[in-house]
Amino acid sequence: MAEKALLKTLNENSIDTLIISEEMGEKYIGSKEKAIESQSVLIVDPVDGSNNAVRGIPYCSVSIAYAKGKTVEDIEKAVVLDLNTKDIYWAEKGKGAFLDEKRIRVSNLDLSD
Repeated sequence: MAEKALLKTLNENSIDTLIISEEMGEKYIGSKEKAIESQSVLIVDPVDGSNNAVRGIPYCSVSIAYAKGKTVEDIEKAVVLDLNTKDIYWAEKGKGAFLDEKRIRVSNLDLSD
């Protein structure tokens, strides 16, 4: 259902992009030529943790990343919606990572002991 809503929104807004999804594989939305030219890629997992979701285990999310190419290094922005808590984790290359509007960082805690 989340994937259908995303496709509908992209089509309604005339977005030209390649979608890479666990559910659909690779699919061009809008103009394939424009998507290739712009290198616009959306990586989508409409229900990350779908086995948990089916079993009622509250550890699942919706994950979307935007890239200007097909490699991990090409990712510019990403967002994860925790379906249980409704927390939104997001990051933008060069700007950092956030939980909702609060900046988050990795811990400097040494766990080697």
